[in-house]
Amino acid sequence: MNRRATAKRTIVQERNALRDDNGAAAVEFALIAFPFFLFILGILELGMLSIRMSMVDNATADVTRLVRVGSAQEASLTQEEFEVLICDKVKIIVDCATRKSVTVQLERVDNFASVPTGDVQCVTGSEAPGTEPAITFQRTASDEITFARVCVTVPIFMPGFGLGLSLDKLEGRYFGITETLVFRNEPFD
Repeated sequence: MNRRATAKRTIVQERNALRDDNGAAAVEFALIAFPFFLFILGILELGMLSIRMSMVDNATADVTRLVRVGSAQEASLTQEEFEVLICDKVKIIVDCATRKSVTVQLERVDNFASVPTGDVQCVTGSEAPGTEPAITFQRTASDEITFARVCVTVPIFMPGFGLGLSLDKLEGRYFGITETLVFRNEPFD
C-alpha cells in the first residue's frame, strides 16, 4: 500500500506542477516587452521627425520671405548669412555651432516649369574643408521667379530600428530634411 500511495502522490504532484502558473507573467512580459518598446520608440521617432520637418518648413518660409519682399537683396545677404538665419530658427533641433548642417540653394528660374530637378545637396558637417558641394546661390531681382531649396541634416534617433531603417541616411546616422519653394518676388524696386 505504501508504494501505491507514493506513486499516487507523485502523479498528483506532477499534475499540480503542470497547472502551476508561477512565472507565467514574467515569460509573457519578456515575449511582449521588446516589440512593444520598439513600437513606442518608433512612434517617438516619427513624432520627432514630424516636428523637425515642420520646423524646417516654417524656417524656410520665414527666411525666403526676405527674398520675396526684397529685404535680402537690400541687405546683400550671403549664402552663409542665409544659413545662419535658418539655423537660428531651427536651433532647437540642430546644433549649428558644432557642425555645418544647413545648406541653402537660391536661384532665378525663367518660368515655373523650368524648376531645377537635380539631387538635393545636403551636408553633415563631417566633410573635409573645401569639399562641400557647390550650391547655386543667386540674388534675384524684383518680379523674378525664384527657386529656393533648404536642406537641414538631423541625427536619427534610432538608425538601426523601425523608421530609421527606411530613411535615406547620410553617413549612416543623419537624415536630410529638404524644403523647396518656388515663388515670384514682389515688385520691390
